[in-house]
Order: sequence, then C-alpha cells, then structure tokens
Amino acid sequence: MKKQISLRWKILMYLLSFVFAMVFLIWLFQTAFLDTFYKSIKTKNLNDVAVQLTSSLGNKEDIQQTIDTLSSDNEVCIRVVQFVNLDSIPSEVQYVSQDRSACAVARLSGEQVVDYWQKARENNGRYQVETIEVIPMGFGSQFPFKETGNQDIVLAKTVNHDALILVSTRISPVNSTIETLNVQLMFITGIIVIVAFGLAIFMNLKVTRPLEEINQSAKILATGNVDVQFKASGYQEINELNETLNYAVQQLKEVDQMRRDLISNVSHDLRTPLTMIEGYSEMMRDLPGENTPENAQVIIDEARRLSLLVNDLLDLSRLESHQVILNKETVQMNELLKSIVERYQKYMDAEGFELILTCDDVSVYSDPQRLSQVLYNFINNAIQYSTDSRRIDIRCQKVDDSVRFEIQDYGEGISSDQIRYIWDRYYKIDRTHVRAQKGSGIGLNICKEILELHQAKYGVISKLNEGTTFWFELPSVTKQL
Repeated sequence: MKKQISLRWKILMYLLSFVFAMVFLIWLFQTAFLDTFYKSIKTKNLNDVAVQLTSSLGNKEDIQQTIDTLSSDNEVCIRVVQFVNLDSIPSEVQYVSQDRSACAVARLSGEQVVDYWQKARENNGRYQVETIEVIPMGFGSQFPFKETGNQDIVLAKTVNHDALILVSTRISPVNSTIETLNVQLMFITGIIVIVAFGLAIFMNLKVTRPLEEINQSAKILATGNVDVQFKASGYQEINELNETLNYAVQQLKEVDQMRRDLISNVSHDLRTPLTMIEGYSEMMRDLPGENTPENAQVIIDEARRLSLLVNDLLDLSRLESHQVILNKETVQMNELLKSIVERYQKYMDAEGFELILTCDDVSVYSDPQRLSQVLYNFINNAIQYSTDSRRIDIRCQKVDDSVRFEIQDYGEGISSDQIRYIWDRYYKIDRTHVRAQKGSGIGLNICKEILELHQAKYGVISKLNEGTTFWFELPSVTKQL
C-alpha cells in the first residue's frame, strides 16, 4: 500500500507550488512579454490620439491648440497635413506640435508624406510603420550613421479626401528595464518563498496540530476507552469536529451502558427460569411422587419464558438490520382486538385485571402478526405498571382518515424527563419495580421498529400517579378492501 503524505507536507507542497506558479507568471509577463505589452500600449495610445484629432479637424481656429494639448498629454508627436491640390506637393497646409518639432513625423519630407498618404488610402485609411532611429557618426567614420536602438512608431490616418493625420511616439529599449526587473524579481522570489515557509508553519500550528491531537484521542477511543475527551482548539471546523466526536463519545457511553444493562437484564431473565427448570427437573428425578403435572407445567412455563426472551432478541436484531418483510393485508381491528383480549381472560380472572375494549368498526392495511406483537407489548407494559389499579382501557377509533389505537393504564405514570428514553432498547423506567424485572427492556424498542416499518405515527402521554397512554395511528381502509 502506498504511503500517504501527511497534511503538513501537503500544505507546504501546495503553497510552494502556488508560489512558484505565481513567480513564473510574474517573470513571464514582466520580462518575456514586457516589450510586446509596451508596444501594444503605445500603439493604442496613437490610435486614441488619431481618433480625437479626427473629430477636431472641423474647428480650424483651435486645431493648433488641440494638437499641442494632445501631444503634451500623451507624449506623442503630431503632424496634420491638409492638401489644397493633391497633384502639387508644396500646395498643403500643415500643423505640427510645437514642442516636438524635431520628432519623426516632423522630419518627414514632402515625398514621404505623399507616400504615407497613398499607403494609408490603399489600406482603408490607416497605415502604421516602425522605424529605427539613426544618428550621424561624424566626418571620416567608416559607418556614417549609427542605430541608437530607439524606435519610432508612425501612424498615418486619412481624414475625408484632403487631410492626413501623422502621429508618432518614441519607444525606448527595455533591456535595462528588464535587467532591473530581473534583480527585483529575484529578491521578491526569495521573500515569497520565505513567507510561504512561514505560512506553512503557521498553518501547521493552527490546522495540522489540532488534527493530530484529535487523531491521537480517536486512537485511544478505538481501543474502547470511552473516557477520552476531544479538546483540540482551532478554527470553527475543528471546534465542530470536537463537538461531533465528543457527542459520539457520549453516545458510545450510552450504548456501553445499554450493553451492560442488556447483559444484566438478560442474565437475570435467563438465570431465573433456568434455575426453576433445573430445580424442578432434579426434584422430579430424585423425589418419588414429585413427577406431577403441576411441576411439569412449571418447567413448560419457564421454558416458554426463555423462548419468548430469545424471540424478542431475534426480532429486535432482524428489525434493526431491516431483514423483516411485512406481509400486509386488510385487518378488521374489532375482531383482532377481541381475540387478543380473550387470551388475557385467564390472567384477568387470576390477577383481578379489567381490560375494557372500545373499538369502532374499522380496518387497517398492515401485517396482522406484527401489529398483534405491538398490541401485546403495550398491554403487557400496561399490566406491569398498573400498581394497585387493575383497569386497562383499549381503544380503537377512526380519526379523519386514520385509525388511532390507545392502550391506557392508571398506574404510576412516567416522569417527563424519562419519556424520551422509553423507546430506547434495554431501557427500564423503574429497575426496582417487581413487575419490570420480568421483561428484558426491549419490548418498547421492538414496538418502535415495527411501527416505523409501518410508517405509523406513535407516541406516549403520561402523568405521574395518573397513568400512561401509548398510542399509534395507521391509515384507514374500507371493508371492501
């Protein structure tokens, strides 16, 4: 498996990559493309001046002032030629910027002016050329003229059919400028690299180190130690991660406590019937005359109790892993509830309980076996917490388009701070209550899973010392369905 790069090195690598990319672009634009940008800006400046002059040629009184102003503001040379007779070169009226009378356009001869005029007309009214400045070397020199390196860009633009605008600007060599920029960029590059390293160290302190602390705490949590606390500090996301992990630790603590409760509850529920089965079996084997139907019935009852506990555990496991498939059909609730109440008749007679059934003539589309399981759990729960009261109301009535089921006892009730926990697996409201010890603490959690599988609404209403009502609602269907 390829070894992963740590976050601190990735941050440094990304920062340096960004720095070198930016420096490369700066070098590219400030050196390689500097001459191109310089010329393009100067050329655009010439075009702008020519356009402004074109609109000013109609006012001959102010044209010289306009030329001088544009020349001074834009550092260009301007020459405007208005031909009186195109066949006669001397027959022309000229305006030249006064403070730049020695520049390229001012030095053009009459023949050159006419040549520019003709080329501009042939090129849709515009002609541009670049010239190299030369200077005389003096008498006796082998080369009478020398190039200075300076360039002049000359723009010729025709106006109407009798005027020519000549604008020029000087382009100086940029070699010395590029050398200066190269030196500056070397220093800038060094400074940026140093800053990038400093920023990487700062980000390591603010981001990487808190994450490493969280990782170390997570490793401790992975060993099963749920007493770990996540205390790393940093940005909002790190603080939120701390809160999430601390919440997860709290949930793991609760799950661990539930696991302990499950082991305790199931161990107790298994030990009692197993002890009874073992004791009665040994008694029936060793003592003459104890092999009676009553003793055998005790063994059968305790074996059934074990079977019910195991079935509850298996049901919960299948429900939570979504392995249960509902076999839905139209269920006539009046008949189903009557059959359930009849099964409690013997228990009601022995214990003095009174189950009062009130049910409208309604039907629901559900799995009758799973629905019966929910009703049995609710009724058993009501019996367990009835205390001195022996009355339990079972109601089934239509409410709008739904059928509402209610199982109400008049026992000790549930405090408001415990109601939200009663649906949790293995949770018992009162661990010291004698009847509560008969259950495994998973009955209501099974009811919750079955009702959610039916997409039913459900809840509980309770007041201390007044009793508890468990309810749920399922969509109603007509008898014909």
